[in-house]
Amino acid sequence: MSKKTYRVKEDWKDYEVILEVDHDLLTPELATQINQFWNDDDERLEAENGNPVKAVIRLAGTVLMQEMLAVGGASFSKSDDNSTTYWAEWLASQEGWPPLEVLGIRCIDADVLTPDFEDVELTEITA
Repeated sequence: MSKKTYRVKEDWKDYEVILEVDHDLLTPELATQINQFWNDDDERLEAENGNPVKAVIRLAGTVLMQEMLAVGGASFSKSDDNSTTYWAEWLASQEGWPPLEVLGIRCIDADVLTPDFEDVELTEITA
């Protein structure tokens, strides 16, 4: 196979990450192992019509977004080698994920921003 890119998007807050996946590395067998490491593997597999590779790609996007939000957000593009390397290495260092050279998933673009003061409003609800 080859490398393909995928968007994992959260519609309500409009978060998204773009993942580059090397399908020579992320095989259905490896994806099955990764997916089965975590609880609710059957639900993820069902949500992706039985495709373990797509389930793991979607899971990787979710895990990355959660961590990006935990550290105050992230916004970068493929040209930002420091960020793409950082997030690829971060994911591969987490429990249940194989080393980067085996995993074959890199986050090459992200738009996961936490709200700023200007993004929220205050409304009095009691008199």
